[in-house]
Amino acid sequence: MFRAASLLERGRGVRRDPARALELFLKAAELGLSSGYLRAALMTSAGIGCEQSSSKTWEYFEKAAEMGSCHAYTNLGAMWETGYGEGHERNERKAMECYVRAARCDPPNPQALEHVKNAKSVHTYLKEGKEAKAKRWILRFPHRAYYQDEESGKRALHIAAEHDACTVLSFLLRLDSTL
Repeated sequence: MFRAASLLERGRGVRRDPARALELFLKAAELGLSSGYLRAALMTSAGIGCEQSSSKTWEYFEKAAEMGSCHAYTNLGAMWETGYGEGHERNERKAMECYVRAARCDPPNPQALEHVKNAKSVHTYLKEGKEAKAKRWILRFPHRAYYQDEESGKRALHIAAEHDACTVLSFLLRLDSTL
């Protein structure tokens, strides 16, 4: 069923029918295949075969994650990180929790591992007073800066401010509203 849905989605060997493909992905998911929910989430987020729906995207990724999909956890992390869709505020802590879950999968999700590694590096360097090393990480990965506490966030913002305004803007967009 999943294979048939994939063929219909792309139109390989059959007439392309994304709406029918979405139906089959959801049936496969209901039968226990987490990748069915994963593909349905991707389709609903892009409006392929259906009307675009952020609420359905969240629902399908959450169901796939409940079934153990590492890719679903990575996508949920990205959605929490950006505040994707109506009714979902950005939440970096929840994003990091999702990335950690994905990084602990067997095999680990490489994208999630990268997020976790960058967060731990900046946090560790700032806690150890290694401002120069933290600065290198911050300037190398400004789009992946996460902070585990208020003090680290403020110090990272100060380092960024010394560098340039574009980097500061990246950090302001990332910092929790509580800082």
